Amino acid sequence: MAAAIQRATTAEAALETVRGQLTTAQQELETAEEEAEEAQQQAEEARQEAEQRTSDLDANQRAQNLRSTFPGTFTAAPVSPVDMTVSRGGLRLTRSRHSDATLSGAGIRSATMTLTAGGDSGKTVIYTDRELSRKLTDHYGAQWDKTNARFNLLLTAAADAASGIAVGSINYPGTGQTPAPKWRITPSGVPTSLTGEDLDDNAATPTTLPSGATTDNTKMATSYPGDLYGLSGSFVCAGVDGCQVQAAPTYSPAPTTPTSGRHALQSVALTATDVAGTVYFKPDGSPSIQLYEGGPVGPDAEYMEFGYWREDPTSAAGIYRFGVFAEVTAPDGAPTGAFPAFGATYDGTAVGAYVEQDPNDPVDTHRQGEFTADVSLTATSATAVYGTVDDFVVTPTGGSAAPRTSDRWVLTLINNGPRAVHLNLAGGGTRGNPADGAGTVTTTTGAWTHAFVPHHAHTADAANTAPPAVTGVFVARIVDFLHLVGAYGAER
Repeated sequence: MAAAIQRATTAEAALETVRGQLTTAQQELETAEEEAEEAQQQAEEARQEAEQRTSDLDANQRAQNLRSTFPGTFTAAPVSPVDMTVSRGGLRLTRSRHSDATLSGAGIRSATMTLTAGGDSGKTVIYTDRELSRKLTDHYGAQWDKTNARFNLLLTAAADAASGIAVGSINYPGTGQTPAPKWRITPSGVPTSLTGEDLDDNAATPTTLPSGATTDNTKMATSYPGDLYGLSGSFVCAGVDGCQVQAAPTYSPAPTTPTSGRHALQSVALTATDVAGTVYFKPDGSPSIQLYEGGPVGPDAEYMEFGYWREDPTSAAGIYRFGVFAEVTAPDGAPTGAFPAFGATYDGTAVGAYVEQDPNDPVDTHRQGEFTADVSLTATSATAVYGTVDDFVVTPTGGSAAPRTSDRWVLTLINNGPRAVHLNLAGGGTRGNPADGAGTVTTTTGAWTHAFVPHHAHTADAANTAPPAVTGVFVARIVDFLHLVGAYGAER
């Protein structure tokens, strides 16, 4: 019995030993699994770190490649690569190898045209203030008589200064004359055709207009209904001394077919019976006229366009292409109008690209992106112009991280002969010191341009009014730290 108990005790001890060995083995297995999991996590972190490093190197290389395309200076602003076509109510933008875009509305507005051809990605960003319509009172501002609510258009003059279209005669509705009539009247009682006289009683010869046809068919009235550029109103005279408007029709020459005998209405000339003989137009309200190619007024020829374009390579080692542009479209490039003694101010938008790097680690810390900013300019003459570009809003591109100093960028555009620039990295700064940029913290190299949008004939008191808008391009750089290239446009 004692032997049996001893054997049982020995067996139980052996079992406990096995259990302890099993527990130890299980703990060792768990430790090995944890070590394996930790090793796997470390391997994944190393892989991600390597990928991030590769990505950072690619982004750095791309930023460096973009910077190499930035110009060193500007002597004149590059012209716009975008073609603009105005139709009724729309502005169509086209550029080869880019998607088309359409603009509507008024004021400075923008469109982005993406690159559609080739393996590279890219875009063109364009801003313009080109008008699609204009109030009649704005178009004829110089001739608007606010007191009497009429336009002193002087219809008997040889040409209308606002469009260059001759106005010696006013086209009558339905005459089919080209180009489309700018003025039309609807006088009652003016025949649309006359039957000619057979003066020689010979049916084989052409007839002639009735004798005194023009005099016989001249009509007079205090006013005549009609339209100007398709906008309804009335043609009136000065309203003094019983003045009346006289409509004198003109008929086409004798037809070449002898048997016809019909003479079609060619045009109707308007004159007034007062001494000056001046006819005025009194509109029904103040509607807007459409500005488009082929229209009676023609497209707006008093506008600016500015922006930038870029083409990004598919690989980090590829070649970037980048450019900015600013253009004024006008009959001549010289500003018209006088600047106030205290200066005319202009406010608007600047756009472009940047490359920033850490000055203490210049090897692989380049960061690139695009920006929009506010621009403010002051002009005391056509050449004495200075201003500031600030309040930058940045968008990193090419895989780059956000810039570290953009909240402190202030670019001063200096008027000191050569168009110099300064960057202020302390925030705030001065508003474009006109002499030498005093007050800026960091001296930079670069250049900028400006071109004014000249007045046109419709501008009221143009000789004594500063130009309506200004545009240009700029480049600024602090070596091994920051490069900015952009274009701007601002309105008075």
